[in-house]
Amino acid sequence: MKTESKIINLFIEKKESLTIRELAKQIKSDYRITYTAVQKLLEKKVILAQTVGKSTLCSLNKDYYGPEIYIVEEKRKETLLKNKNLEVLYTEIMSNLKTAQFTFLLFGSYAKGKQTKHSDIDLCFISNDKDFEQKIYNIVSSIPLKIHPLIFSEKEFNSMKFSREPNIIREIIQNTYILYGIEPYYRLKNL
Repeated sequence: MKTESKIINLFIEKKESLTIRELAKQIKSDYRITYTAVQKLLEKKVILAQTVGKSTLCSLNKDYYGPEIYIVEEKRKETLLKNKNLEVLYTEIMSNLKTAQFTFLLFGSYAKGKQTKHSDIDLCFISNDKDFEQKIYNIVSSIPLKIHPLIFSEKEFNSMKFSREPNIIREIIQNTYILYGIEPYYRLKNL
């Protein structure tokens, strides 16, 4: 994975501001190489920088969802789908849904990499299709895994996202894998 992709991946997973030195250390790269990659990402506006004292803090530009983000999110998905259960689940859902108007997310213990053999698979779907919930339940019920699907409309997702109370949408935004609908998810998340 290129240094630029490693930096983007780290920001997607950590969701915090880091100095270039901290970035280099966490992605296990030389400072000079990391510095050069950061400069390229700043030019493309993929990341933002803010000077605090003598340090420059970098963070992911929440308003950016270009090809660099898409490539890293696709790579994260590929890595995640090496898990046979998740790969079967993904294939079953994607082959049986006859629409492209939805977003499909994985969250919870599987997204955190802390699943056990007793963990259920937490899924979130965002769709404005009124029949979507029934379609998902029909597909999921035929899969012999412990699956916990949540289905939200865009309006429900947004209202919960802006709520001051802790809720499941805020947890999903903090730690998620995008299995389908990268660009719509970034748009919705950043509205």
